[in-house]
Amino acid sequence: MKINYTQVAVAILFSMSIISCSKNGNDAGKVTVQFVNASPSSSVNFYADGNMVYENIGYPSQSSSTSLMSAGQHSLSVTAWRSTTTISFGSFTLDRDNFYTVFLIDSFTKPKIVPIKSDPNAATLDNYGKLRVLNFSPDSPPVDIKVTNLGLITVSDFILRNRTFNDQGSDTEKLSFKDMIAGPYSISVYAAGTNTLLYSRNVTLIKAKNYTIYLSGSISANTLMLGAVTHN
Repeated sequence: MKINYTQVAVAILFSMSIISCSKNGNDAGKVTVQFVNASPSSSVNFYADGNMVYENIGYPSQSSSTSLMSAGQHSLSVTAWRSTTTISFGSFTLDRDNFYTVFLIDSFTKPKIVPIKSDPNAATLDNYGKLRVLNFSPDSPPVDIKVTNLGLITVSDFILRNRTFNDQGSDTEKLSFKDMIAGPYSISVYAAGTNTLLYSRNVTLIKAKNYTIYLSGSISANTLMLGAVTHN
């Protein structure tokens, strides 16, 4: 695997500096942050409080490391790679002693930063991992998402029904991970209430690993896809 030494060095320097100060003075707790480019755009740079944390994160991919930040309020922003022009920004409160995955979602013309709490703890059962599915496709209709274990004789492990764009913001239950037996799975996306398959991909869950599968891209532009994030 090719290591991006610039990206790693920037992340280390940022981690050293951000821990030393907090915008609200709360240094008693920390948060761990990773960044995911889930927006069909060019490569991007990610900033926290004006400091570059990660450089040249392509689509779709996640940062190769995590950063430790002080709990409290932080300004987060994104620029296109090799540019200083901000394409998305926001102010967010990160709760102490939590693990956050910061997603850049939506289209390149209107990208959004979405910090989401994640679970870094492994499943308690042996030979299990954890899985959840999010919808970050801005023009998708309501969809049903079926998760099928390809290694077992079963119709389906579960179906997520009527998932809509960025819907976890209004229903925190949709942020929950499900314990899954390690092994190969098929993730299939259907137009809700139909057998019309919009997209599918296979993933292999490794025991003691946690995964977020996300739908992104555009149906109208024929760029729909399923990305995968590993959290631990």
